[in-house]
Amino acid sequence: MNLPSELLDEVVRGLASELAPLVAAELRPAMPTEGESWYLLDLDKAAARLGRSTRWVRDRVKAGDLPYVRLDGGAFAFELADLQAFARARRVALEEPEALADRLQAAREPASANGFGNGHRVTNRRVAR
Repeated sequence: MNLPSELLDEVVRGLASELAPLVAAELRPAMPTEGESWYLLDLDKAAARLGRSTRWVRDRVKAGDLPYVRLDGGAFAFELADLQAFARARRVALEEPEALADRLQAAREPASANGFGNGHRVTNRRVAR
């Protein structure tokens, strides 16, 4: 079924106008604005902000790499500014594409079928004496 482009554009605009408020309502709790009141993020929200697992965040806290607030009962909480500073400190500036291309090595000989260049196969079998 082929729709005329004008009708398709109208349908897409209609869907976008209907979905935009719903998406904004879903994202609003996770995205505080400058004027919004200050609050701490729990472990799950901090992990989601950093794009990592809760275990990884917990390990960074225990290693002393990530600032946190210890709540009653021992739970970890995080300030958004601390998470942003943590991410900024680990930001890697991208090199110019030409500089990166100069560092790439030329392709070598293709590997043998079993993954070793010398033709010997490595197994876990014992050799009889």
